[in-house]
Amino acid sequence: MTHIYHAEIFEIENNFARVHFEGSIDGVNIRTNARELQNEPVTFYADSRAALIAEFISFLKGSGRTGKLRIR
Repeated sequence: MTHIYHAEIFEIENNFARVHFEGSIDGVNIRTNARELQNEPVTFYADSRAALIAEFISFLKGSGRTGKLRIR
């Protein structure tokens, strides 16, 4: 059965009118011994939406995960 990864992308505008994109993938959490960070989602950053999606795909493939990526 194919696993479906749901991702969210947010467009962020800062004080200098520069736009960047932030996103996370449901079920992809930080793996650490620090209690404060356990089970927190990994946050990805990029200058464009396309670059962020490419980063999602690269991360999922690099960590050996296969399936479909759905963007919300």
